[in-house]
Amino acid sequence: MKQPIIERITWKASSYSMKLVCVNPRNTSKEGEKIGKKPELDRHLGSAYVIAKRTLRT
Repeated sequence: MKQPIIERITWKASSYSMKLVCVNPRNTSKEGEKIGKKPELDRHLGSAYVIAKRTLRT
């Protein structure tokens, strides 16, 4: 199920001349919970922040 979605995202990114960066999502929920303890963030938004941070490191 995941493979067709990944292929389509890859195809769309290249058609818009966008750089695609693949990030391992392992442990993002655990790290996101730590970040999400702040009142304005929840665990899911914290996880998204962790993934974005990993993307910038590559």
